[in-house]
Amino acid sequence: MWRPIAALGLLLMLGGLALPASADDPTRQALTLYRELKCPVCETSLEASDSTLANQMKDLIREKLAAGESPEQVRAYFLERYGEAILVAPPKAGGSLTAWVMPAVGLLVGAGIVAAALHRFARRHPARPEPAAEPAGDDPYRQLLERELRDLA
Repeated sequence: MWRPIAALGLLLMLGGLALPASADDPTRQALTLYRELKCPVCETSLEASDSTLANQMKDLIREKLAAGESPEQVRAYFLERYGEAILVAPPKAGGSLTAWVMPAVGLLVGAGIVAAALHRFARRHPARPEPAAEPAGDDPYRQLLERELRDLA
């Protein structure tokens, strides 16, 4: 009796997951802001923080979104109050652009160093040709094998 009910519950749950939440949903907008902003006390995202200040900031975000402010306006409010240090990820402009570009530059430089080292190694240690195989007639084991196979046939 419980299996059909469990199956129905599972289908309803999966159906709810399949429906995309509206981008205008204040809860979804609040969660996005929680991930983008960090707590000034513990330096983690608001989503991960449970400090008193973080909880007050979460309440304020929900109030501002409920009052009709856009996520950009709420973000601008916190940026004005706390500066760029409130952002989890630095903005992709100005001096902070370095934080976004340097990992790619580091990977390219590292790949160049590895390529140069491999090229230098290959130049100093050329591939040695494989030794030529002995003709079949000179191998005593092969002659013995061929003789025994002829005797079996």
